[in-house]
Amino acid sequence: MGDTTPKLPKRVGQTAHVEGQLIKYGDAYQFIGIAVTFEKDPK
Repeated sequence: MGDTTPKLPKRVGQTAHVEGQLIKYGDAYQFIGIAVTFEKDPK
């Protein structure tokens, strides 16, 4: 994720819901995240 991206906490066994925008960047895409929440996976 690069040096400019903050480190996210580890949430082993949980699902991450990420909100943001997917932007065309040359021939590829770049995701700009604005929020992340974690949900414990039901077993």
